[in-house]
Amino acid sequence: MKGKEIQLGGGPVFLGGYPKSGTTLLCALLDAHPNLLVFPEETKYLSTFRFNKELDFRDKLARYVDRFQLFGKESLFSSGYRDYTHIDFLVFRDAALEYFDASDGSVQRGFEALMYGYKKAIGSAALPIKKWVEKTPRNERHFELVRSWWPEARLIVMIRDPREALLSHRRYQTKRNSNKRISLGDFVLAWLESYELASLEIKKDNARAMMVRFETLVAAREGTMEEVASFIDIPVDLTLFTPTKAGNYWEGNSSHGDSKISNVQDETVKLVRLGELEIFYINFVLGFAIKEFDYPLYRWFPHLPKSFSKATGKIGRIIQRIGNLLSKE
Repeated sequence: MKGKEIQLGGGPVFLGGYPKSGTTLLCALLDAHPNLLVFPEETKYLSTFRFNKELDFRDKLARYVDRFQLFGKESLFSSGYRDYTHIDFLVFRDAALEYFDASDGSVQRGFEALMYGYKKAIGSAALPIKKWVEKTPRNERHFELVRSWWPEARLIVMIRDPREALLSHRRYQTKRNSNKRISLGDFVLAWLESYELASLEIKKDNARAMMVRFETLVAAREGTMEEVASFIDIPVDLTLFTPTKAGNYWEGNSSHGDSKISNVQDETVKLVRLGELEIFYINFVLGFAIKEFDYPLYRWFPHLPKSFSKATGKIGRIIQRIGNLLSKE
């Protein structure tokens, strides 16, 4: 880097999975570990810049960095309260662009620049770290690109009971007063894609990818985090058992399991339910995974063989279309 050596540790760790499956909780449990640099917000960097040409990338990166002006402020989101008053946004921005300007100007270095800017903004620029961590739901879609950039990168994909994941996602959309409402077919296809991509990466190299069951993380936090620590090669530390965000104690919906109706205060959100046909269809298409991850079977049901439940090709399109027709109005 033009004679300037900046250490960000070894291979990064990417957290992914279908939205509302516990990625935020896992990220919060990793946040305060002394060997990790954990970026506190979803960056969506890979989906934003994966096809970018490097010719005009510096200007795009500068505009992108400006998105993080929540640094330096307190804010309240549907996923919980944030206190980033101790993070200097100007230091973050300037350090990120300084890192990038000293690099080869590639899209890969832009991602590293973001992490370095955050490292400096929280006052730990001189402290050694072993790895940096980024979480954005569906990161598994881009892990092939990630491995080409950082061969030692690792992927953790959160898996949640698909019936609960869809319910939670719709309630989240309702809380935000969003006009969007994910349809059954689109959900089943996306959940199936996440599972398939994670399974493929594990098959390629199970030392580089793993799946974590959300329900197990909630019910058996310490044991699960010990497994995660072993996977990413960091020592077990007490900080792994208490969720924080940017070093401050944090308690969001996922830490209690936001699918439980008793935890939802808003009466409108309580009314969000899955239709019987929707539940049947999820059981039918994703039944193999429901059994694989030992989720409860509410009643006997037939299900497609695993070999016929595919997110790609003609089968995937048929699964999506039928599901969308069955979506509860």
